[in-house]
Amino acid sequence: MRSEFSTEKDARTLTALFMLSTALIIGGTAENPSRSWLSLVLSLAAAVPLIFLWTRILGTFPEKDLFGIFDEAFGKREGKLFAGLTGAYAFLTAVWTLGTYSSFVTILSSREFDKTLPALLVAAAGAVIAGAGFRAVSGTGRIFFAVRMAFLVLTLTMSLLSIDFSAFPLPLFGKDPASVFSGALSVSMMPFGEVLVILGALPPPAKGEKRSRGIAAGALIVFFALLAVFLRNVLMLGERSMDNLYFHSPYALRIFGIGSFFQRMEILISATDMIVDTLRFTVCIFCVGRSAAKCLGLDEHAVITVPAAAAVFALSEMMLANGQAVSVFREMNKYISLPFCVGIPLVCGIALFFQGRKRKEGNLPLKS
Repeated sequence: MRSEFSTEKDARTLTALFMLSTALIIGGTAENPSRSWLSLVLSLAAAVPLIFLWTRILGTFPEKDLFGIFDEAFGKREGKLFAGLTGAYAFLTAVWTLGTYSSFVTILSSREFDKTLPALLVAAAGAVIAGAGFRAVSGTGRIFFAVRMAFLVLTLTMSLLSIDFSAFPLPLFGKDPASVFSGALSVSMMPFGEVLVILGALPPPAKGEKRSRGIAAGALIVFFALLAVFLRNVLMLGERSMDNLYFHSPYALRIFGIGSFFQRMEILISATDMIVDTLRFTVCIFCVGRSAAKCLGLDEHAVITVPAAAAVFALSEMMLANGQAVSVFREMNKYISLPFCVGIPLVCGIALFFQGRKRKEGNLPLKS
């Protein structure tokens, strides 16, 4: 593959932008939307150890990318297997992302037009950016990150004029505490478990750069941003409305407006969200391309990006045509993600731990 390097800033920007994209658009969990903020807080019990585990894994071989670490942990042949599993999870994430995108356009649009066109444009743009290499992905991500943060700060500030603190849902866990914990598992897997896709997309770090610190900082940004948005949505929409909606943030943004320009603020923000969400799809396709290049021994990942994007587009349209497939996949995602988001780093960490012990005992030579 082409010689590319990543920095701590790349890791922080891509982590924050990737994890925030779809989560901000939806604006709540599927299991108990009005208590999404509580599920988010509880998810730290799983997310923090998961991020810490990845930090230790990256620290073992700080000069290598994820696929290089797999080679060190399992050997060349088995390393390709784990690289393939990472690519498969990135592919599934891309399908769900594009399916959610199309569903978002369909629900919010009141005009008759070809609903497949926006998703097709996202797929095409993602394939082009991913094919251009990591610097194109990273540069696009930095621009989109600045736009995302600016609009997030603006809307949260304007929301202060319209929130109703009396709408805070009580009792704390509601009538179904199990759904709150189920929502916590969902948030643990998506967005925090998606570190796997981000690491699969990151090339080896430049000298002296610490990806783990960038990923931890990005995840922290995501936590506080989602906490603010989840609380804003329930305080503006109320418990009943939150529990009856699929996309919460756009409807919360409809409530406030300042002057004629800021009326129907959700139109401007939704359009921005859809443009920015292109980066999430791009990172998934880039990870798929790098994974396929690793498994097939290709020197260039770009030959994979266009076919992968086309396949994702076709499957996402099939999902959308199936009616409830997008929402069902969202609810099942936490179970689908477990073997990838938890199983892969756990097995890798255990393998590296025992390798470290053997090296200390002098039974295993150091690899170059």
